[in-house]
Amino acid sequence: ARTTPAQINQEQAEVAARDQARRTIVARVNGSSITMDALIRMMNRLAMRASEAPAPEQTEEVRQAALDRLVLQELALQQARSRNIAPDPKNVDTAIANLMTNLGGSHELEEFLAKEAVTEQELRAQVERSLTIELIFAREVLDKIAIPEDKVRAEYQKEKQRYVLPEKVLVTDVAFLQKENSTAARKQAEQVLKKIKADTGKDPWKLVLDGTFIVRSMELRRDREPQLHAAAKKLKPGGLSGVVRSGDGYHIIKLKSYEPSRQLRFDEVRASLEQKFRVPQQEARLAQWEQELKKDAVIEIFDQTMAVRKSEGNEAKR
Repeated sequence: ARTTPAQINQEQAEVAARDQARRTIVARVNGSSITMDALIRMMNRLAMRASEAPAPEQTEEVRQAALDRLVLQELALQQARSRNIAPDPKNVDTAIANLMTNLGGSHELEEFLAKEAVTEQELRAQVERSLTIELIFAREVLDKIAIPEDKVRAEYQKEKQRYVLPEKVLVTDVAFLQKENSTAARKQAEQVLKKIKADTGKDPWKLVLDGTFIVRSMELRRDREPQLHAAAKKLKPGGLSGVVRSGDGYHIIKLKSYEPSRQLRFDEVRASLEQKFRVPQQEARLAQWEQELKKDAVIEIFDQTMAVRKSEGNEAKR
């Protein structure tokens, strides 16, 4: 299809707008600039994570949240660089390779770069930046969270009844398609049972299907298949039932394995219990770290009219 003049004008306008966004500075953090382009990208990212698109009156809230995130990231990046913290180049290569794989290949990666209007070198710099921030975040936030074991154990004792592994009953089921409770239907099921018993391994999967029954693997639950569940509980692994009448017809089951319900040990649920304490502690440490980063920082925020708010440490002035 031919590109129309309107489409050309639209593309040119988009390129011009993108270039303008890259030149427009919305903030400076210790002299390092944050551009409108970066702010727009972060706003879009935050909006995508929300359950629904922000209402027009919420746009300023999203803008402020995005700007706060960018300022924090820049401060974190500066701290990481001052401590010579940087990702292994191999990890950068892996991240870019994974991106290419997720996109579908090298051609799709080129299309992605063209759409985002970035070069391969700029993409690599973005990945390095992201991985560097992850490293300093892990060191300053994740590694500084300590969860007292006594609290975790107390939570386990309090919620112990929630951490119970349900019983697991796995069977091979021969289910007969004839639903009515008739003498003929039961007789046919008994004939199939004889064939299974005649096999050396008593293997239902060796049956020749004739359209009157199916063979399947299934997990039985007491509340869903009470008759079959009761029959399975009487068997040993490898054991074969007789013909069992259930609500949906006749069945023959062979028990594959049975695991009784049991209480999960503390070590089996510790990770999930710790997570309950980790999230609020992580949020608290992140807020503390943010204050530490801002303490001696010079942060200049420019609004739409290009007026500037300057924050030096914890003081702000117009």
